[in-house]
This record gives sequence, structure tokens and C-alpha cells, in this order.
Amino acid sequence: MASELMKNGDGEMSKDERKVYDRQIRLWGFDGQNKLRATKVLLIGMQGLGAEIAKNLILSGVNSITLKDHTEVSILDRCSQFLIPRDSEERNRAKASLSSAQKLNPNVKVIVDTTPIEENVDSFVTSFDLVIATECSPSTYKRLSENCRKSNVKIFIADVMGYLDIFTKT
Repeated sequence: MASELMKNGDGEMSKDERKVYDRQIRLWGFDGQNKLRATKVLLIGMQGLGAEIAKNLILSGVNSITLKDHTEVSILDRCSQFLIPRDSEERNRAKASLSSAQKLNPNVKVIVDTTPIEENVDSFVTSFDLVIATECSPSTYKRLSENCRKSNVKIFIADVMGYLDIFTKT
């Protein structure tokens, strides 16, 4: 077993993991991949944008990702959220995304949280290294930003606003 593990700075990576993350290791090295392997992510909002973010983070090999969404699957989700299987009976978006998300990379721990972010105490974010918030109100974004800043947790806020065609004559 020891021969199958490779030292790479802060930790050890199995040969299987090294194969999975080979391109990334060549791009940003063992230290970069080890930082990813240690990162705990909170992703708020599992509509189309959230699903795309989740996919990219899971494939990159983060330590864990918590998919946080309290809303029910809608007809719009069936069109834009590719992690929810068409035949899913699950009503909650995060729960419905769990199985497909976990299949993307079994090395990543995928967790579901269905409580609204507004109901979490301000210290909730301290258990994460990175918070990514989508689909929240401006006041929630502000509160998250303040709490992350106090706790030295990185935060990204992303949203989709739609399409504006400025070239069409009316």
C-alpha cells in the first residue's frame, strides 16, 4: 500500500487519485491539488448555475461540497438543472441532485442541506473554506459576505440575470 501512495507536499495521494487528477496536477502541481483536496465548499442554490458550479468543483476534487437549497424542483429545473434525473421523485432540488453529483467523483464527499440559508446562524459559514452563493436576496448576500469576512472564509456571489438584446430596434 505504501508504494501506491505518493508524497506530494502536504499529503499523500493514491495512484488512482493521481490518475484522476493528472491534468490538474500538471497544471497547478501537487500543492495546488492538495489545497483543493482539503477545501470544504458550501454551495447555496441548485438551479442551473448552481448545478454547473457543483459539477466543476466536484470534478476538480474538492474535499467536500454541501449543496444547500430549500426549494422544490420546478418545471424550469427540468430544463436547466442537469443533475436532477428526469425520473426523480424527489421534491427538493438539493436532494434530487445528490445522486448524480456524487457519481461525478466518488473521492468527493457530497452533502445535502435543505434548510433555508436565512435560518442558519451567522457562525454557520465558519465550517467552510469557501462559500458560493446563488439565488439569494441582496440582504442575504450582504449578511453572508459580512459573516464570511469576519470568519476569513472566501465567498463568491454569482447569479444569472437573463438576457438583454440591445441591438434589436423597437
